[in-house]
Amino acid sequence: MYFLAQEFNIEVITSLEFLNMLLKFKTISYNKIKEIIKSWNDINDLPIDFNKYYKLLFGEPPTF
Repeated sequence: MYFLAQEFNIEVITSLEFLNMLLKFKTISYNKIKEIIKSWNDINDLPIDFNKYYKLLFGEPPTF
């Protein structure tokens, strides 16, 4: 999908960036984001460089 988006000059964002955007627009609570992150962790499906980007976007290390 990433390469297809590039072909059509469509901006691609990460799932963490999307969650951060939802938080900024008050569409989702920080507690809900923590639940989602916990679910990803439970099924071993955290994004690449998760810890680095989580702290960068949310200002604190993730807690599970």
